[in-house]
Amino acid sequence: MKKITYLFTFFAVLIACTSIASATIMGDLKTGSGGTVTVTLTSLTFNADTSSSPAGPPWNAEVASGTDITFAGCPSGVLGTAGCLDSGAFSPNEAIQVASPLTATTPLPIADFLTFAGNGSAHATLIYSLTGLGPGSSNTNCQGLTIGESCSVFAGAPLVLTDTASGTEANLSVAGMASDGTSSVGYVGEFQSPISGLSPGQIQLLFCPSGTCTTADFSSGTSITRSQSGDFVANVVPEPQTTALVLGGLLVLLGRVGMRRYNRS
Repeated sequence: MKKITYLFTFFAVLIACTSIASATIMGDLKTGSGGTVTVTLTSLTFNADTSSSPAGPPWNAEVASGTDITFAGCPSGVLGTAGCLDSGAFSPNEAIQVASPLTATTPLPIADFLTFAGNGSAHATLIYSLTGLGPGSSNTNCQGLTIGESCSVFAGAPLVLTDTASGTEANLSVAGMASDGTSSVGYVGEFQSPISGLSPGQIQLLFCPSGTCTTADFSSGTSITRSQSGDFVANVVPEPQTTALVLGGLLVLLGRVGMRRYNRS
């Protein structure tokens, strides 16, 4: 009878652990866009994507190939299958709305940072919130960088500029929660924008001609508009009650095993 009790407890713990490992939302969301992003010293605005399905506005991005995100109604994560996101070879690229503009004074969190068209409302429950931007680079001297080195135009700027062979890659790191109406997990990711023909140093001088950004520079309205894409990885984070269940089960199991050894001694 005791053996049966031990086995029951052991399998209960295994089931709880399995429920953690198989939490609904997991995987990689990749985005692209036929639209653009406009960057100033004080804002970042995602512009309408006229090639997404449906076409923007307000849609300003689209699901890209390589996406394998699973969520409620989409257990496989395979693009184009019933209940899952759509992209490219399977059907028109499903539209995404990225909440913008983002500014230094934008209040966080943004509950509906990424939302999906879902051929109507099929994916209305899949939502990515935004809880954090950046950080940017601690290096604000963008002059004379070599390939692979990075900077930010001014201290506190969340956008990182990295020197490349063809110019600059601008990166904006983001973090938040992905939810589907039944579960919620953390994600981390970034938007990327290639800026060909301009080095990080040239971009810094474009926005701040003296090399140091002044009040006049922040109100100048100088901007750069380029293409953009994104990559966001959802990580399974156990719900507190599930974690407690697993730990409680393990403690019960270990306690019973210990008591059995004590009674034998």
